[in-house]
Amino acid sequence: MRGAEKVIEVDASYTYPTGKRVGLFFEALEGEKVFVTGKTGCGKSTLMRVLNGLIPELYGGKLEGKVRVYGKKGNNRDVFLVTQYPEEQVICGSAVEEVAFPLIQRGWNYRDAVEVAEKTLEEFGILHLAGRDPHKLSDGEKQAVIVCSAVASGSACLAFDEPFAHLHPKLAEKIVKMILKSDRTVILSEHRTELSDGFRVFSMNSGHEADALDRIRSFDLKCGECRVDTSDSGKTLIAARDARVYREKRVVIDGLNLKVKEGESVAITGVNGAGKTTLLRALAGFEKSEGIEVRGKVGMAFQYPGYSLNSSTTREEVSKELLSEFCLEDLAERHPHSLSGGEKRILSALKALGAKIVLLDEPTAGLDRELRRAFISKLVSVVKAKKKAAVIATHDREVAEICGREVEIEHV
Repeated sequence: MRGAEKVIEVDASYTYPTGKRVGLFFEALEGEKVFVTGKTGCGKSTLMRVLNGLIPELYGGKLEGKVRVYGKKGNNRDVFLVTQYPEEQVICGSAVEEVAFPLIQRGWNYRDAVEVAEKTLEEFGILHLAGRDPHKLSDGEKQAVIVCSAVASGSACLAFDEPFAHLHPKLAEKIVKMILKSDRTVILSEHRTELSDGFRVFSMNSGHEADALDRIRSFDLKCGECRVDTSDSGKTLIAARDARVYREKRVVIDGLNLKVKEGESVAITGVNGAGKTTLLRALAGFEKSEGIEVRGKVGMAFQYPGYSLNSSTTREEVSKELLSEFCLEDLAERHPHSLSGGEKRILSALKALGAKIVLLDEPTAGLDRELRRAFISKLVSVVKAKKKAAVIATHDREVAEICGREVEIEHV
């Protein structure tokens, strides 16, 4: 990048509406590819929102210092931000229109924009989704469509905030290779450091202050072996025999055989769109199914933790016993939606853990490796000790290994 112009320069501080303050320092050159790492809660998402202009315009708080993005303040014309939550970004009636929409906003005519969109979808190997309603896609498929929208947008800088949290590793690797070919500036915030080849790695850990999540990280030192032996499990809580699962009258899973006993934690894996989330929703009674029997109260944590949290304080969401077990007592009086993204995700999972049958949909998305390993190790040990049963949908190989068993779901 020798001789390239510096197009992004941040030397600022941001005070959240809660009063927490974080220092932000970041630079990027024209066309540079930067891989941003750091512990969950260190400010990576905050940096991305500052570059895009969402902070302070939408999120409030107080931003002080220097922020220059292509000679202007943070803005969404120069910086296309792909967030962790694709559900919040899809707005059109078809995937091809979703990808074409940023170009239409820039004044392109519809036909030319759709032509570019179709080409982009084809390059990423998801042209088969072009006519589908993005709101009805799996979260991983939604995320892939939004990534295509970013690439097709023509924005000078593409900022990705944990864009692979809901993606199968093979699709994530393919997308990384595609964005590395771009001549635009790319900023990728991601915990999967194995994807950092070809990027300049920038760590944000230096300014990280100890928080509640650090106490959870310490569990990893106490839990012994990650993989929990569940051979002494008790009675069967979930039984599926040649089961069939539907989503809007369409068969998504057919011929499923699954038995989950007390004390067991089972990982559900598979490519994006295979039906992992739909299976969890069927176990919870939200989707139609045949051949499935569930014996016990069900608690479910969704991919979007905010959907599960609806009380005024954390202690109203999760029992005092569980908050204490996971060393989160100091969050008891906080409003759930004032918590950090990582804290909300863990709180949502703990709320589900209050039930006999625990259903977790991508519970470690957006969590750093140390945190997700410690948290899932602890959760699996609690499930065994309290004779509960957990079914965990995940793309994370390490999470699958920590669970007692793995069941892979395939496309019908």
